Amino acid sequence: MDSLRGMLRQLPEELDPGTRLSIEDGVVVLTFPSERAQKIRLVTRDDHYVFTSRILGRRRVKMISWSALARIVWPRNRRTPLVTFMLDKSGRLVGRIEHPRATLDPAELRAILLHLARECDRLEYLVTGRDEH
Repeated sequence: MDSLRGMLRQLPEELDPGTRLSIEDGVVVLTFPSERAQKIRLVTRDDHYVFTSRILGRRRVKMISWSALARIVWPRNRRTPLVTFMLDKSGRLVGRIEHPRATLDPAELRAILLHLARECDRLEYLVTGRDEH
């Protein structure tokens, strides 16, 4: 995890034009030009880093039928090769990316953070019509 923190420090505060990166309580926050934001949690698992971002909390997920949720998530999983959308252990809808620790570099980290935040933000807006964070 220390090498991941080091890579995070190497990244510019502005990851992309108008997209700002900050770290709050160990959570990466990407704020888009629209001021919408997405939080990304980082975890080390064996020889992989796991990046997750919440799209819907458990309470909001329970308000959607399983069939409606499947009609939303399934096609996005097919079209989005890097991000997997899934329900986590707590029943929240999250986006997730796993990457081998041995090969992650700052450029890949930047791409992962931007891609995960954008895809999760899009799906959140598609489902709710607003920014929940």
